Amino acid sequence: MANVFQDDYFYGLIWPKPVTEGLVTFLLTEKATRNWIWNSNNGHAIMAAREYLNSTFHTDYSTVEVLGRVKKLCSCFHLFDHMISIFGVEWDREINYMFAPQHQWRLWRELYPMSRAYLTAGDPLYNELKELFAPDDDVDD
Repeated sequence: MANVFQDDYFYGLIWPKPVTEGLVTFLLTEKATRNWIWNSNNGHAIMAAREYLNSTFHTDYSTVEVLGRVKKLCSCFHLFDHMISIFGVEWDREINYMFAPQHQWRLWRELYPMSRAYLTAGDPLYNELKELFAPDDDVDD
């Protein structure tokens, strides 16, 4: 049951997994060409992502929907990153499995309902989202 919830939480019915992965990959490409800058106004990259998704996946997402998805992915990244940096929650990257005492899970679910998605598995796009949303202190000029 956790996997069904996780898939629905991460990708949703209107955001299938390949579309979400395509969005993240596209934004990483934009970041590589400096068209996506962490924590700044990325309106042009969001509009370009919308055009890319709609033409590649034959969808009809609006700019607002794409921006909303990017914000949700950013929230997912920050929550998961926070969870694995706190004592009591461990993530085995090799098998993508989360470990924590039951009382710790209860606390996380009370404080952050979105944490339910991580009850068993980690974030499948964590490495990519980290590259996209974490501050980049090593930016080459």
